[in-house]
Amino acid sequence: MKLALLSRPALAGFPSPAADLPTDELDLNTLLCPDRMATFFLRARGDALMDSGILDGDLLILNKGLTPQHGDLVVYWEENGFVVRKLSRVNGQWWLGHRDAQRRWREQPPPAHFDALLWGVIVGVARQLHRHTAAGHAH
Repeated sequence: MKLALLSRPALAGFPSPAADLPTDELDLNTLLCPDRMATFFLRARGDALMDSGILDGDLLILNKGLTPQHGDLVVYWEENGFVVRKLSRVNGQWWLGHRDAQRRWREQPPPAHFDALLWGVIVGVARQLHRHTAAGHAH
């Protein structure tokens, strides 16, 4: 699906009202899902990674074909479901981090057989800011 992309960035000031608005095309599939067979979507629940830009209800875009690296946000399976954590490597040791209920940063080593439990690396986030009801009225 190709959508119109305004080629001028949005300024946080007062742009000229006379500026023309040329457009380019933006293909969201190419941008967010370059490898469609390895791309999956998952809803986030909770605010443990809001410092990393993930809020409750966000749609996470993950790629199963990427090898996770230091600083990546990853999704893996634990006994009760999917978990999102920030992956870091310190002194040769891998860690999975998040904020706990008291908003303290916590890190733990990955579980045994992490490679087998890993579902993918988060490559994007979609967030709906303006919601509509079925009747078309804004909330």
